[in-house]
Amino acid sequence: MRREQPFTIPPAVRNRFETRDETTRSWVGGLPTLARDIFAEWDLRADGHTHSGEAGIVVPVRRADGAAAALKFQPPSTETAAAILALTRWDGQGAVRLLYSSSERGVLLLERLTADRSLHSVPDDEAIHVVGGLLARLHAVAAPDELPRLDTVVAEMMSHVEPARRVLSPDDRVRLDRWVSRVNEVRNDSSHTSCGAGSTS
Repeated sequence: MRREQPFTIPPAVRNRFETRDETTRSWVGGLPTLARDIFAEWDLRADGHTHSGEAGIVVPVRRADGAAAALKFQPPSTETAAAILALTRWDGQGAVRLLYSSSERGVLLLERLTADRSLHSVPDDEAIHVVGGLLARLHAVAAPDELPRLDTVVAEMMSHVEPARRVLSPDDRVRLDRWVSRVNEVRNDSSHTSCGAGSTS
């Protein structure tokens, strides 16, 4: 097995998560060790710059056979487990293909997608056709029974509204209230919908 790979989170990426709650900060603190373990267990090597989004941190990697992939880390949670369930069920049909995962550690090995084919570069009619085709493929797959219901997910999201409102600026509170209104509309329209594959969420 290949030696453990060094793993360093760029400061800008680390800062995105260290400003959140204590659970997330603790997760970020243990991420270098977790990453080294995963690199060794799954026989991976780093292959590019580390990126981050709202939910997690992504490291471009190469597998033992040289195939390109993307290693995603996100805090273990019901949301992470649901994402793994949905991606497993879709199996690359309209969504990125999940190659390997560790739900209890919040780690997903995904096929690597390219960022040089954006729908922003094509005419609107063509982009709509592509999106419609992807949605049709996604909705052709039945949602796993284990996925959380939409109303459960919304209730969890709403539990964070009041703490957020207390620290937001007046302008941001207006945006938050607008978001709450829209989310409630979706919840009222889809009160019995599963989140994930085959759902209308």
